[in-house]
Amino acid sequence: MNYIFLKRSLTISATRFIALSLVFCDMIILGHQDSASVKVYIVSLQISQIFVILAVVLSIGINVIVSKENNHKKVIIRNVIGYSFILSIVLFSLSFIGLFFTEKNESMTISYIILSFSIIPLCLYIGYSNILESINLEKKVLFITASSSVINLVLNYILIYFLDDSAVAVSLSTLIVRIILIISVYILIIKTGFIANPIFSKDICYKLFNFGKSEALTSLIFTGGIALLVIYFSHNLLFEDVVYLGFSLNFMNTFSVIYVGLAISLSITLSQNRQGFKETRSLIYQSCIYILISSILLLLISGGMSTIYTNDYNAKLSLSIQVSVAVIAFDGLAMMLISTLRVQGFIQTPPLFRLSLIIIGIPFSFFFKAYNDPVLNVVVFMALGNLIAAILAFTYFLRVSVIKLDEKPNLLQ
Repeated sequence: MNYIFLKRSLTISATRFIALSLVFCDMIILGHQDSASVKVYIVSLQISQIFVILAVVLSIGINVIVSKENNHKKVIIRNVIGYSFILSIVLFSLSFIGLFFTEKNESMTISYIILSFSIIPLCLYIGYSNILESINLEKKVLFITASSSVINLVLNYILIYFLDDSAVAVSLSTLIVRIILIISVYILIIKTGFIANPIFSKDICYKLFNFGKSEALTSLIFTGGIALLVIYFSHNLLFEDVVYLGFSLNFMNTFSVIYVGLAISLSITLSQNRQGFKETRSLIYQSCIYILISSILLLLISGGMSTIYTNDYNAKLSLSIQVSVAVIAFDGLAMMLISTLRVQGFIQTPPLFRLSLIIIGIPFSFFFKAYNDPVLNVVVFMALGNLIAAILAFTYFLRVSVIKLDEKPNLLQ
């Protein structure tokens, strides 16, 4: 069997993991210093996360389009950069809607505004890094991202020392690091011989948006639902519950990139080889084994995560993080199948399956009590929602596979 796509997956996942570890480190630093700042940062971060996720999913077609194009790659890359510029301005403008949910808290408002400005360089970085990964430069992107995580760690401590507000300090560090990231990948694209100046093409913008629009709707509802959950906890539950929910969500967001990388690598492989359903089954089997093994490894390390977050072992937080592994694994199965279907031309319906977490999982946690602990109860039902999403995606894949859609021209053709 060909394991090249799994090797690429590990590199892409490592890049995404290091990028998200910036937030992971922020949470750990705040957790060790000031619990009040953790609550402020969690709410600000979760609201801004809506637009971060939109930046990711609306760039999801970049890998496919750049990987497929061979004759006019330089022109396509400049068109993709133009799309990323437009997307960054649109999402930055929309992000100010989130100010209505910052609870009229000065620290929370300032932190959120800083994170909103950081959406512009982040959006451009996502576009540039997707281009570089599509032309087999994912290891260089990994090196740049790893270097930025070290800079972020140092900046966090420097800014926390000089600023009275720890939440504002780590938000400012995030903005600075994202600016450094976009400058670094811009220089790398120039060095590869491609012109990094944008071209604005309505057709390319439409194609890229069309790739991600269904996923964007899903993600908007998805991240919006999570943000509302955090706001609800902030207003109605104990301070400790808000903090523990924030740590659990941070663990999910950070380690779910293992399967985001898998989905991206699978999309690139299928796009380059233009395989039908029969040929993809081997890749599906490999992906399932990869998800199983990585989930077991995550479960082994999850027990000690509460000590990392709070500098002290907490059984309540530890159990919530362990159950979070199931949330991540089931979502990984769903993402893997949805990516396979997307390349084959099914780009609208499959991404909607992931809404099961918001439509079924979280609402059920308010009506049914599997556990008395509110954080653990929510996480258990989130896992249930993602399990339903994975089952729906698998059923859909089987249905279109059985009716032999190998003969149907895929989206790229």
